[in-house]
Amino acid sequence: MKRIIAILSVLSLSLMLLAQESRTFILKDGIEQKDELIIYKDSKESNVTVSFVYDESNEKIIMKLTSFKKILHFRENILYKQVVTNRCFHPEKLNYFMDEGEGYKFRVARSFRKSMNVKKKNYLFRNWIKCEGLQTLRHDYVVMSDSIVQEFNVLNQRQNVKISLQSLYLMEKNQRHKMRYDIVAGRDINITYNISIVRNPCFGESGDTILACKFADGIRKSYSMLVEKFGRTGKTSSESTFDTYLQMKKMLLNQYEFHFGDEKCSDVKRLWTVYNSYVDSIASYNVVYVPMVQGIDAKMLTEKAYQIDAAVSRWLVSEDVIEKRDLKHFCEESIKSAYTAIQGCVAQDDEQKKALEFFKKAEEYFRKTTGRK
Repeated sequence: MKRIIAILSVLSLSLMLLAQESRTFILKDGIEQKDELIIYKDSKESNVTVSFVYDESNEKIIMKLTSFKKILHFRENILYKQVVTNRCFHPEKLNYFMDEGEGYKFRVARSFRKSMNVKKKNYLFRNWIKCEGLQTLRHDYVVMSDSIVQEFNVLNQRQNVKISLQSLYLMEKNQRHKMRYDIVAGRDINITYNISIVRNPCFGESGDTILACKFADGIRKSYSMLVEKFGRTGKTSSESTFDTYLQMKKMLLNQYEFHFGDEKCSDVKRLWTVYNSYVDSIASYNVVYVPMVQGIDAKMLTEKAYQIDAAVSRWLVSEDVIEKRDLKHFCEESIKSAYTAIQGCVAQDDEQKKALEFFKKAEEYFRKTTGRK
C-alpha cells in the first residue's frame, strides 16, 4: 500500500511539473511588457514583478525581476542538504560563486520548511531560468538581490523565443538579528513566456532612406524643369525646341530608370513609389511639333485685285494689239505671284478671308473678260 501511495505521489508531482503555465508577449523596441508573479497568495508584498524590454540596436532582451523582499535565485539545481546545515544556509558551499554580503548570516525560516513537499534531503533549490533561441549574458549572483536583471542575446534574428522561470525564493531581514536574513518563501513558478519579437523594418535603413529621398527629390526637380521648359500643353512650333525636348527626355529616362525593389520599410517604400510615379510621368510626357501656319497678307491681295481690275478695264478700251497682250501678261503674272505668296498660308480672320475672296473675284473677272483660262 505504501508503495502504491509513493508511486501515486511521484505521478502527481510529475503531472504538476508537466502542467506548465505559459504566457505570451509581443515585444517591440524599447516598449516594456510586465507580468506579476504571486509567491504568497495572501501577501501582495511577496509578489514579484517581471518585465521584458527588447533592445533592437543591440539585438537583446532585458528581463528584470523586482520585489519588496530580497530575491534569491540559483544558477544550478542544488540539493538542500548540500547548502543547509542546522537550518543555516551556506552560500560558500555552492558549486559557483555567490556574493553573500559582508558579515551577514542566512537561515531557512520555519514557514519555508513547512512549505516543502518532499523530505529535506531530497529537496532541490532549482535553477531559476531556462531559455530557447536566446543566449544568456554574464550575470552576477547575489544572495540578497533587490532586483534581478538578466540580459539575453537573440540568436540568428529569431522572431519567436522562450524564457522559462522555474524557481524563485524570497528573503527578509530577521527582526531580532540585524545581520541575519531568513529564507521565508519559495515557489516552483514553472512558467514559460512565449515571446514574439516584432522588429522595426526601418531600423538600420537610414542609408536606404537617404538614398531613396535623394532620388525622389532629384527626379521631382527634373520633371518640374521639363514641364516648365516645354509647358503643360506639350506643343511647340519650333523645330529646334522640339529637338531639345527629345534629347532632354531621353537623357532623363536614361538617368532615372524604374526602381524594382521589395522594401520592407514603409518610409523607403513610399519614397521609391513617388520616384517611380515621376519616372512614369516623364515617360508619358509628350511634346507635339506643330509647324507655324502664316496668315494671308490681306493688303497684298487687295492691291493685286485692284491692279488686275485696272488692267482689265484698260484692256477693254485699248485698240493696240501689243498693249492688250502686255496687259494680259501683267494680269497673269500678278495672279501667279499672289498665289505663290499665299502658298501654305491660311486665312485666319475676317479681313484676310474678305481679301482672298476679293482677289479671286478679280481673277475670275479677268479670265471671263479676256477669255483666258
